[in-house]
Amino acid sequence: MNGLVEDFNFAASIEGRAKPFSTMMYLSHRTQLATLESYFQPAGALYEQFIQTGKEPYPVERVLLATGLGLRGRRSLFQGGKRLDTPAARHQLPARTILF
Repeated sequence: MNGLVEDFNFAASIEGRAKPFSTMMYLSHRTQLATLESYFQPAGALYEQFIQTGKEPYPVERVLLATGLGLRGRRSLFQGGKRLDTPAARHQLPARTILF
């Protein structure tokens, strides 16, 4: 479907579910030069740096914060949009950041 679908899409039949599960990751700023792979290249480069140096290229707390907030968001949606406490969001991250 190259040329028809410009974003990252996934669908699967899941046993016990009547309808297929599907999701889409919108890839902003798509151009002729930006391939699907180029969206993941920065993360790959940081992983490679970590393997080579043994030092985390950014604070692990950032990953925990992002995954924790994503999990709370999904739990909230599953519970009908219920407001949930996010204690991890109170964590103070270092000022140092990495921009791609």
